Amino acid sequence: MPSNDPILATISESCLFLHVRRASRVVSQVYEQAFAESELPPAQFMLLIAVARMGPAPLTVVADRLQLDRTTLTRNLAALEEWIEVSSDPADRRSKILAISGAGLAAIERCTPAWEKAQAQVTAQLGEVGVGVALAALNQLSALE
Repeated sequence: MPSNDPILATISESCLFLHVRRASRVVSQVYEQAFAESELPPAQFMLLIAVARMGPAPLTVVADRLQLDRTTLTRNLAALEEWIEVSSDPADRRSKILAISGAGLAAIERCTPAWEKAQAQVTAQLGEVGVGVALAALNQLSALE
C-alpha cells in the first residue's frame, strides 16, 4: 500500500483509537504535572473521589462503576490503605465494603487544589462548552460494551 493511499489518510485522520489515546496521554501529563507535589498521583486521587462518592459500597459495585476488574481495583486500593476503610459485608463475609476514612477526606481536601489547577488548564484549552461536549462523548464511549 503506497504511503499516499487514501485509506491511510482516512484512518489516521478519523481513527477514534488513535485520537483518544493521544488526548489521554496529553491530559494525563497535565494532571500528573499538577499533582507532582501532591501526596497522591491523579489516578489515586480519582479512586479516593470514587469511593467517597459511592461509599460505603461493595468492592464489586465500585469496580463495575469504574470499569475495572476486581483484582485491578484491589491492587490499586493497596496503595490507599491509610485512606480507605475495607470491611466485610455483614450479609456476605466474602464481600468487601469500601468507605472513605477521615484521613481520606482530608487527603482529598489537600489534593483538590492540584486537581483544580489541572482542570482549569484543560478547560482553558477546550472551553467550558468543549469540556461538556467531551465529557458527554466520553461517557457515551464508556457505555460501549
